[in-house]
Amino acid sequence: MMKWEPEQTISILKEYVYSKNKLDEYRNRVALSNIELPPFYVKDDEEQSVSAIAVRIVNRKQIIKSYDKKTADWLFATLNNTIMAALQKSDKIFGIHKHDDLYLAVYEDDGSLDYLIDIVNYINTTVRIMNFNLYEDFTSVKEVKIGVGIANDPKKSRIEEVDEDEYFTVPIEEVTKDCVATAEYYAAETVMFNNLPVCTDAWVYYNLSEESQELIRKNMRQYFNSRMVHQRLFTNLIDNDIKKQIDQGNLKIDDE
Repeated sequence: MMKWEPEQTISILKEYVYSKNKLDEYRNRVALSNIELPPFYVKDDEEQSVSAIAVRIVNRKQIIKSYDKKTADWLFATLNNTIMAALQKSDKIFGIHKHDDLYLAVYEDDGSLDYLIDIVNYINTTVRIMNFNLYEDFTSVKEVKIGVGIANDPKKSRIEEVDEDEYFTVPIEEVTKDCVATAEYYAAETVMFNNLPVCTDAWVYYNLSEESQELIRKNMRQYFNSRMVHQRLFTNLIDNDIKKQIDQGNLKIDDE
């Protein structure tokens, strides 16, 4: 049975990482490369696969400045309801926590990770629909932006099943990392370094179906070497039909 205390997670992040200044937060994260943080959770069973999704609302202040109060309140309420509902859709959910503009969800699974992609796809697709709706209603638009991180702490037998020589070019013994800390870090990476909203890694990619891998590939805009187990992967997960309608400018908005 694993143990996770979300408030302790937030306390660790506040102490070592978070800052009101974006540059200072980046410097803090760089400094962490030489510091081992306290664990965010404890996994008693090596045969338990644990996964995490972190979602950050990136530009709350800009949204508040750009719209009237009614519109801003609607945007944030819709965003909060969407994120919270999506993160809890899976029966694999272990725990969920919201702190300011950060959402953390932890899951216990069997190592098959497609459900994580389905959750994030739903969240990001909804955000894209919200932004499309804004362009329909306003001449000047400030888009809602989110950053999402996805990570997995695999069961020991899953690592042992992998033929490293056949698939990965580097050893994978270090794959077993704190996935809550990793997902939160990945979400921050999208904010600091990339204009694509979702970040994961080659290990998660390896544990997806071909269909989920294809969805990721269609929405990538940079080189990615799937054989480098720790390489980060940035993508823009979105339902392909919705994306096509948005690109063509003919998305039908449900007014209910």
